[in-house]
Amino acid sequence: MALSENPGRVAFVFQGGGSLTAPQVGMLWALTEAGVMPDLVVGSSAGALNAVAFASDPSPEGLDELEAVWVSLRRRPVARFSFRTVFGALTGRADALVSDTALRVLLERATLAPTLSETSVPAHVVATDLASSTTHVVGAS
Repeated sequence: MALSENPGRVAFVFQGGGSLTAPQVGMLWALTEAGVMPDLVVGSSAGALNAVAFASDPSPEGLDELEAVWVSLRRRPVARFSFRTVFGALTGRADALVSDTALRVLLERATLAPTLSETSVPAHVVATDLASSTTHVVGAS
C-alpha cells in the first residue's frame, strides 16, 4: 500500500547520535520532495534538533537553513568530551556530559520556534535523566 493510501497518521522519528543525525536532512529533502509530510515529529538528542527545526519551518527554505547548520558544524567545539566531564556527570558532580555553551550558540543559529507549542508541525522530544535513567517525553499537547 502506498503511503498516501494509508489512512493512519505519519510521524517522522529522528534518532540521536551526534553527527550521525546529519543525514536526516537528506531524508527530509527526499520525503518532502515526494510530497510526504508528517502529522508529528519525534526526536531524541541531536535528532531532537532536527525534529524541532523541521517542525518549526518545514518549508524548503527551512530545510536549506537546517542543512547550512549541519554543513558548518564541527564536533569538537560543540561536544568536548573528556574523562573528567563524563565522570562528573555520571557521579552526579556535574549537570551534563558536556558544557551547554557551544550547544546554545548552535541553537541560536538554527531557526527554531520559541516553544514546542509554536511549531508548524507538532513536535515531541525525548530526554533521559542520566542520574535516574528516567526517560521524559516533552511536547506540545
